[in-house]
Amino acid sequence: MFEGKTSVVTGGTGALGHIVVERFLSAGANVVVPYRSATSLSSFQNQINNSKGKLLLSKVDLSVEEQVEGLLSQFHFRGHGKVLARVQIPRVAREVAAGDFQ
Repeated sequence: MFEGKTSVVTGGTGALGHIVVERFLSAGANVVVPYRSATSLSSFQNQINNSKGKLLLSKVDLSVEEQVEGLLSQFHFRGHGKVLARVQIPRVAREVAAGDFQ
């Protein structure tokens, strides 16, 4: 279904994002994962199981428009074509205990 299609997964180096990235890759998709820190990247690379699709990792600060444009240019330059899906995985700022909710 996703063979040769492309998705961009922001937050892809986190726990939930890692699962999403692996699912797209196992379906044969090209997956672009922007990241901010080398720490999250090394852990991600050690755990990822890339079976079919192509994975493109790029250091990008998504709050800087020029860097986002650069990512998309790099992506198109490599011949990955049009983006089929963009998945945004939010980060949880802190753990919240159940008792904190009223």
